[in-house]
Amino acid sequence: DEWCLMNLMWTIARSSGLIATLLLSAVVALGILSSADMGSRRWPRFITAGLHRRIAYLACAMLALHLVAVIVDSYVAIGVLDVIVPFTSSYERLAVGLGAISVDLLIVLLATSLARRHLPFRLWQVVHVVAYADWPLAILHGLLAGTDDWLALGVSMIGTLAVGAVALTRVFNHLERRPQEPHVPAESRVLVNSR
Repeated sequence: DEWCLMNLMWTIARSSGLIATLLLSAVVALGILSSADMGSRRWPRFITAGLHRRIAYLACAMLALHLVAVIVDSYVAIGVLDVIVPFTSSYERLAVGLGAISVDLLIVLLATSLARRHLPFRLWQVVHVVAYADWPLAILHGLLAGTDDWLALGVSMIGTLAVGAVALTRVFNHLERRPQEPHVPAESRVLVNSR
């Protein structure tokens, strides 16, 4: 009976962690899209921002389920402090420590997002950039702590490719929109500067 509960907790911990990784990747990708004014008539910014917010809440719910299952699972000794205070776990100290940092950053992101109306926009925006550090920590945590190596690698690769593709699209889109300075030959610049 205890073995069945332990197996159930491991399954819940593992699957919720993988789902949270996919959802966090989608949140980061949608965040890049919504912050880049890359909307169109078919995909307006308010839809991107709304999806970003709703998927972020779903990712937090999956992460909470992941944490509860990891703490309840008696196979490894991971306590409440271990998932909040980095590098205190006796089990997979580096992997769990990276996960704890990711959880802490996500708590800050969630708290400031919920309080967004009461914060100066610039402060919220600066704090929100933390997501770009949080996401790779979550990916690394999954790769280092996961026991289904191929599945964790596959989920991490899908998330990384999706975020990378959106980030590259944003960079190229930004470069195309930037106004180009007219080309002035070097000889003309010398003549203008010498007057």
